Formats: sequence, C-alpha cells, structure tokens
Amino acid sequence: SQDILRLTYELEKANREHLGRALASLAEDGFRQPGDGDRTYAFSVSEGVKGQTRLQFALVIAHEKKDRSDRSSANRIPAEIDDVRAIDERLDKVLRGAGITPVSRYPAEFSSGPKGLTATLHAMQRAGAEVTLSTKTHLRDRPGKSGRYERDGERREVTTKDHKELTAEGKVVGALMQTRQPRDFMHLLLSGPANVDRDRFILAGRDFLREQFEGHRYAYAVHNRNDLEKHPHLHVIVALRNASGKMLNPNIRDFTEWRVRFADKARERGIPIDR
Repeated sequence: SQDILRLTYELEKANREHLGRALASLAEDGFRQPGDGDRTYAFSVSEGVKGQTRLQFALVIAHEKKDRSDRSSANRIPAEIDDVRAIDERLDKVLRGAGITPVSRYPAEFSSGPKGLTATLHAMQRAGAEVTLSTKTHLRDRPGKSGRYERDGERREVTTKDHKELTAEGKVVGALMQTRQPRDFMHLLLSGPANVDRDRFILAGRDFLREQFEGHRYAYAVHNRNDLEKHPHLHVIVALRNASGKMLNPNIRDFTEWRVRFADKARERGIPIDR
C-alpha cells in the first residue's frame, strides 16, 4: 500500500520558522479536507535552485491507529491523483496566505510502510537539512514493562538532523501505521494431471467451487482445455466477502483442507487424484 506522500516545492525565498507556522496552521485546519488534521507530517527546508528555497513535505496518508489493538482503517487517504491535488491545493493556499510563493512543484512521490517512512525522513535530511516531525503518536513509558504506543490529541514536534534520531522517530510513528489494505478477492488455482478427462475435471472443479464458496461470488476460466499434452487448470477469482458481509481469511490449514475436498470431488467424478 502507498502510505507516505512526499511533495517537494521550489519557493521564493522563505525562512524555516515562517514555513513551520504555515504548516502548523494547515495541520489545525486539515490536510485533505477540513477536519483532517490529526496526521503525522514532516518537513525540511534547504537551498533550492537559482537562490530559491526548497521545501520537502511528507504526510502519512495511511490510517494511523489509536493503539496496536486498533483494527480500523477508516482514515486512509487513497494515493490517487485527485487526493494528491486536493492536498497540494490546500498546502498551496496556506503558503500563499502566509506570504510564501510556490514557484514550482516536483512530481509527487510515495513510499510504503514504516521502512518507507524512515527512508523518506532520511531523504529529506540529506545535505545536512534539519527535519521537523510533527505527530500525535507517542511511546508511553510503563514502569517495569515495555513502552506503549498510542495516539492522542497532544501533538509533539521533533526537529533534528541526526540520522539515528530520525530512524527512532520513524519507528515510533510506523508502529501505529495501518500499512495493509483489506484484500477483496482471492486468486485460486485448481490443477489436474495432463492425461485427465477435461470435461470431468471441469465438472469436479465446478462441484468444489459451488460447495466450498457457497454465498460468495466467483468466476473461473479453464486453461489448456484442448491441449492434451499440458496440465489443465482452472484460474478462479473469489470475492472474499459474501452476501451477508462475512469475510474469508484463508490460511495454510484452509488451503490444505481445500486440496482434500477438491480431490474428493475429483474422485467422485472418476478422476483418481489425491491432494
């Protein structure tokens, strides 16, 4: 998943303190839309081209969890062009409102997961630039226990050019990033021996799918149906959520069980195969 957005601008001459205040006001108002102000962001300021000021701005667009037990993902911003444009327009507006003029913007960049966040912070720190990280994620000390990662209403800021400190802060924020999006479909392959009766094999596959995935939408295609020298197989796409909203979450034990059941259906059709 795309979890961190990085935007880089060339600005007319601007100082770091002025930029920091403008970005803080954007955080108060919202990054993607009004009210979307709880996200972790970071920025660095360095010398740009032709005497201009270069601003690098990174925003966590992944859902940031309240704690490690939080399984929601409602606050993710899709890495789509319309969403990037909306963030860019709000950032442009707040900069111009502060008297800072953007001259140009480089192509948007994305990175994935905690490692991607840390790599982004390190990239922003190159050439000795200080990086400011602003977040509502905290690592709370607990006497006699390991620290607890949690998010609350208190925003904290860290400004540093130290590589190790940026790595440590990236790990804190990354601990509560929801970096995986729920899967909607599964790709399943049902394969048979080359010398099998094609028609009976397809019927066995149909029998298995009807029984195993009752209530789920699925579609399949037959490969090598007429090439008798190759193994026939069914490529199956299964919707993991059924009509009542129940979600399949298959694991190794499920796959083993499905092999057994498919072999049973094949033998019922006179095809002597095992799992």
